[in-house]
Amino acid sequence: MSSIKQITFDLDDTLWPVHTVINNAERAYFNALQELSPALTQRYTVDEIRKHRWQLLKSQPDLSHNISTWRIVALSNILTEIGYKAKEAQQISQAAFDVFLAERQKVELFDHVDSCLAQLSEQYSLGVLTNGNADVYKMPIAEHFDFAYRAEQYNESKPGLALFNAALAYKNIPAANCLHIGDCETNDIAPAIAVGMRSARADIVAQQQVELGKNEQISPSKADFTFTCWSKLLEEVERLG
Repeated sequence: MSSIKQITFDLDDTLWPVHTVINNAERAYFNALQELSPALTQRYTVDEIRKHRWQLLKSQPDLSHNISTWRIVALSNILTEIGYKAKEAQQISQAAFDVFLAERQKVELFDHVDSCLAQLSEQYSLGVLTNGNADVYKMPIAEHFDFAYRAEQYNESKPGLALFNAALAYKNIPAANCLHIGDCETNDIAPAIAVGMRSARADIVAQQQVELGKNEQISPSKADFTFTCWSKLLEEVERLG
């Protein structure tokens, strides 16, 4: 029988593939801007707006812990640069971001995610630890989770330990009885190990890349186990001593 009592999950590329989600959200975002500010979209392409956003992050790296604010501030800045007054620039930026964020929640889960979460939630306390602004409580899978913590709430992104420590404090379950699952060795596995949690790496996207011939192999992990299909996860969790 597994000693695990609580399981936390990363979201992007762990519960769903993120690439398509972001592309769709960016498209909706730019379409909204074409209506909200034709002056902007006639002058800048979506790639140029993205480049401006990344340039802002270089000058204000702390914004990396609050990606929603980062996106709003970056757009507001570029709007003021082309002649908008600060208040109007802020209003346009917020309106465009609201469109982006709504689209950001329209995810397509990996196969077996919903059924697996349903089974896991019957035996374990489930939570979310994410650097992103996806919100599971705006999705059908919300019913499976007891808590969801985002980097924006703690002003610290993974691999910082704030989210992991918050998860441990949720029910004060010993770290050795907690499992974190994510796709990134740096942002998920390493910090989970650092606080004493068990860990599992979701190699679903990596496996798909191998099958497409885009990667020759999946890199090794320090996690307790790795998995490439959610249908196998419950069995793997139950094997943990």
